[in-house]
Amino acid sequence: FLDAGVVTALTCSASDLIEMPHEHFGNEHVTVVDGKSCTDEQFSMLVDRDERARGIRREDRMRMLLRGYADGSRSTVVLSSTAARNLDLGSLSIGVARQDCVDGPVFIGPISGREELFIPLMHALVEKHFGDGEKKDMEDVSVMMMVTDHLSVVTKLLEVQGMRKLWECPAMSSDGRPIYQHEDGTYLAMMHPTLG
Repeated sequence: FLDAGVVTALTCSASDLIEMPHEHFGNEHVTVVDGKSCTDEQFSMLVDRDERARGIRREDRMRMLLRGYADGSRSTVVLSSTAARNLDLGSLSIGVARQDCVDGPVFIGPISGREELFIPLMHALVEKHFGDGEKKDMEDVSVMMMVTDHLSVVTKLLEVQGMRKLWECPAMSSDGRPIYQHEDGTYLAMMHPTLG
């Protein structure tokens, strides 16, 4: 096997993430919605951008990610673009957060797009996901993510108070080729492995 990349799992409390200082989106057009309320156009942009970043089309898996499979599961979607209507895939950054049960961990991913938007995307997801929730409620909920091959993102995340690295390991392949064939280098955080 040959080293084909690195995956780093990180976690912190939702309250630490909400309180962290972060950059704002600047001139970006940002849309943050409940995953189950995504319009067809928003869902299509999400799937198309994920395909560009990941190298394969995962429409069914993305639908399952947003819909959930258990009572109490929730998801949140963020779309950010320099284009007025998010139609330019090259300028589009996307992110999804999912929580499978009340008080369960919030898993962030996939996130794809520009590295410098990772933290604003993540912050927007968690802020929308918890709405006007009490800080105490957020202290007890973990936020988790798996960052793929973007070590500068990992370094920046580890500066967040309360953020810690769960593990880091090489992504291996038998032929030395990247794990994600035909991807464009903008796949920043993985979808939960149970979904692909």
